[in-house]
Amino acid sequence: MKRIAVTLGALAAAGAIYALVQLQAAGQFRSVEVLHPGTCRTVEGMAGPEDIELHPNQAYALISSYDRRSASEGRPRPGALFRLALTREAEPVNLTPGAGLDFRPHGISMYADPDGRTTLFVVNHPRWRRFGPPSGDATGPRHTIEVYDLTDTGLVHRRTLADPLLVSPNDLVALDHDRFYVTNDHGTEPGLLRRLEDYLRLPWANVLYYDGAAFQRVADGLSYANGIQLSADGERLYVSEVTRSRVREYRREPETGRLAELRRVDVGFGADNINLEPATGALWVPGTSSC
Repeated sequence: MKRIAVTLGALAAAGAIYALVQLQAAGQFRSVEVLHPGTCRTVEGMAGPEDIELHPNQAYALISSYDRRSASEGRPRPGALFRLALTREAEPVNLTPGAGLDFRPHGISMYADPDGRTTLFVVNHPRWRRFGPPSGDATGPRHTIEVYDLTDTGLVHRRTLADPLLVSPNDLVALDHDRFYVTNDHGTEPGLLRRLEDYLRLPWANVLYYDGAAFQRVADGLSYANGIQLSADGERLYVSEVTRSRVREYRREPETGRLAELRRVDVGFGADNINLEPATGALWVPGTSSC
């Protein structure tokens, strides 16, 4: 009986420690100061907005949208990419009105030349296991990167990229019209191993580099790699880790795309997408905190 009591006590203590660690990681014990730096307004008409990209001329933003709640309830709708002019009364304009049910956009990244040529890269989950394949069609890749040319009148689809290394792509950042980095927020497919990866915060996520012809893995050992961004000079790469509440900084090798880790910055919350302030080089990192 004594041995059983000791075992049960040890299990209870381990469970309590695990719960405390998870609560701390979720930001339960963190206090947040409420600030109101400016006037905000709600923009309606975009279900489940996921990512946002500001054009370098700061005239408008592009926003990816997918109604995950409707899909989880068995009422899937096509996703969309919206353009929103940065004016007080502007309303979002759907740039992909003809998209099908297999369009489920996630992270996006824009690259614009000084002469105005603009490319948009979009993470897509055409056969995302979480919501099932559209119309029961399970053929084809589960994840893709869709490449568009952005014109004055809308989007022109250029190509679709797919690769087995795209296990769970989340966000990406463009280097030019053909190359980019993309995060895999998990290193495992949906199932038991992914549950373990989530609950134990296992560092199985990674970063991929696409050199214009092929994908390669250039960073490993991340926990829920999410947002990704370049520094203003393009020499540094930043990746957020949701379940570790931090941002990692890497030095880029321009010729090969390889990465060398420089440091890890604790931010105190579940870091998500990362945006760059062009004028100052500052990083804007939104996140979640259960406080």
